[in-house]
Amino acid sequence: MVDVHNRLRPYSFMGLAQEIGNEDALLYGLGYFDLLKKNLVWVLSRMHFVIRRPALWRQEVLLKTNSRGVVGPFFVRDYILSDPADPAAEPFVQATSSWVLLDYKERKLVRNDVLGDTALARPGGLEGALEEASPRVAFPRKAERTRVGTRRVLYSDIDHNGHTNNATYILWAMDCLPQEVTLEDWCKEVSINFSRESRAGEEVDLYLVETADAETGARIFWVEGVSGEAVIFSARLVF
Repeated sequence: MVDVHNRLRPYSFMGLAQEIGNEDALLYGLGYFDLLKKNLVWVLSRMHFVIRRPALWRQEVLLKTNSRGVVGPFFVRDYILSDPADPAAEPFVQATSSWVLLDYKERKLVRNDVLGDTALARPGGLEGALEEASPRVAFPRKAERTRVGTRRVLYSDIDHNGHTNNATYILWAMDCLPQEVTLEDWCKEVSINFSRESRAGEEVDLYLVETADAETGARIFWVEGVSGEAVIFSARLVF
């Protein structure tokens, strides 16, 4: 769950967020197995999180989540990872995510009103979370993409929905970056969009673009996974 400097990996945070999101949905009868009875599954479409400071190995943390309700085509869920020993301190991570419902058998999106008037669809939110919903991620215009490798979807990538787990794409994206960045610095912000699922045996080509923030000088890495002509995911990582 941690990197060489004992800092919580972005990949690990995403895994924790998925788990606590399902735990919260269970309270409303909308957890994984509840929806599967209706041939539905939750699918993460977008996620954005800001790492204010790294949480460290063996450090006690508190992870909170709450539904913001339906925003446009998405069910929006917020998260905050903080230090329970110092509630007034800056949080470790502030995050928001956008979810859709998928017909499990047909692998097609369904309307977000299929659940009716549920608690998860009503306006809510989490105090102190990010204000804006997860943004759309798109490569900078006219940027020259560099192909940096291909990943074949294997056993360890696949979750119980039968496709590559969303957090796995963060691992793939981080592995595309220069090691002098990932092994020395820490990722301060992640935005990722999921456009299409990838399944066992499929090959995903990975492309990279690097830009810089004109004001802060932060290095920004854009990673896109493509299978054939279809974009699988697009990520923006800030260091």
